Amino acid sequence: MTSTLIRALQNEVFEPNEERLITCCHVSKYLKKKKTSYLCLVSTSTLPYNVSIVQVKQTDKQLFKKKRSWELAELKCVDGYNDSYDTLEFDLHLDKIYRWVSTNPKERHAFIHNLWKQASRHILKDKPTFKNVPNNWITEDAMTPENKYVASPLLALENDLAEDFQAITDREQEDLKKLISGCEFAISNAEGFMEVLSRDLSLLDGENVQCVLASEEQVESLMEQLELAINEADKLEDQLDAYDEILCHVRDTMEKMEKKNSMISVVNTNNQKLMHDLDNVITKLDLRPEYQKTLEDADFNSSEGLNAAVKAAEALKVAMNTNIDKALLQMSAIQEQRKKFERYKEKFSRSLSRQLNNLFIHYGNHKGEAERSTDGLVLPQHSGVHKELYAYTELMHWMKAMDRKMYESLKEVYTTSLGKLYDRDLRGLFNAARDKIAANGNVSTPTTLIGLDRDQWTLETSMQDRQKYDNVLEQVLIQLEPVFMQEQQFCVKFFQVFHIRYFI
Repeated sequence: MTSTLIRALQNEVFEPNEERLITCCHVSKYLKKKKTSYLCLVSTSTLPYNVSIVQVKQTDKQLFKKKRSWELAELKCVDGYNDSYDTLEFDLHLDKIYRWVSTNPKERHAFIHNLWKQASRHILKDKPTFKNVPNNWITEDAMTPENKYVASPLLALENDLAEDFQAITDREQEDLKKLISGCEFAISNAEGFMEVLSRDLSLLDGENVQCVLASEEQVESLMEQLELAINEADKLEDQLDAYDEILCHVRDTMEKMEKKNSMISVVNTNNQKLMHDLDNVITKLDLRPEYQKTLEDADFNSSEGLNAAVKAAEALKVAMNTNIDKALLQMSAIQEQRKKFERYKEKFSRSLSRQLNNLFIHYGNHKGEAERSTDGLVLPQHSGVHKELYAYTELMHWMKAMDRKMYESLKEVYTTSLGKLYDRDLRGLFNAARDKIAANGNVSTPTTLIGLDRDQWTLETSMQDRQKYDNVLEQVLIQLEPVFMQEQQFCVKFFQVFHIRYFI
């Protein structure tokens, strides 16, 4: 990884938050090599130091952005898969197991070593475990890509001295010059210079011993104070441990409460959905008591009873045809309610069929609204029958939807009864027409023209007879058309049929 990239990560991502980048590894998710990111080990710049693992992604606009981060204390385990240096895979056990593939074995080596190093420094207990990695990676003197040599105790001492180095002050510089000026012979006589230094050192040691003895009481007082401070620190540590245990207990309790609250929320949601479904089913399958009474004992002879029967029949139709989930249909209560509706339907259907059957038979003997006159031909109309039957239109539609077999039976009864009625009326009309043709005429056989085409008429037939025949035929057709149209409209509306069969 280039220094330019590391400097960009430090300046753009971490420096604004007063954080310092320790090490970085260019990685991709396992089996997803196209989606790359940067795993960064980061520490705060100020005390107390807080170390964390940060995943940084690079956007399409070449900008770096934090995706997620974990505290170093959350790290439970680092799995390197095997001891080979060239291995690229490694796992981090955090809130879950994250599988990474490094693009470079050197970056993987440096990242795992720095993880171990920071964990050793900043985690006092419950340290993460490192498995399937070389042992020399998890020691203080590990050789990393940044350190190409093996460290030694002298190197550690040198590093400590370098860290503790402070420049001398001006006064110390003057004293050093005086000491050197008083020992100009040191260059030519090193032994004499060493004797002078030894003598001065002995004098200083003596003065130090005298100062220590003079300050023995103060030292004893200081030691007592230090002992008291140590005891207080032990008490404070014990108290902090007790608080830590309490906090752990509170945390465990809160997690349990959170799980219980989640389960309670799920139970409440399920109960609400169940109540909604049950209310919906009960509402759909509910049939008011007055409707039940009407269905059991319907009154078709009064307008009030007929209106009540229509409302009850529609309510039963809606209840029986309602859309209910198949799983709910297995409930015994729903099955029992549907059986109850079926009994209501059968009883009401029989009552309605009996009523309409009697009406159809009764209206089969209807005489019509007009009688034959001497001035012309009249075919009796039965609009009165239609008007009385129109009150049962909605019930007939209900019968067609709910009981098809009974509907077909009623249609057959109507066809038979009204067919006889129209057969009688048409016969009367044609007999009257024949009589009218023969009346006041010289035709010996009045029916000679009836049933013959115009081309078959003989020359013996007078023009007057032909004209008379045309007039009578026109009157017959004029009488037939309104009656047939009226019956057709009634059948379409009453029976909801669109193919009419006439009975002549």
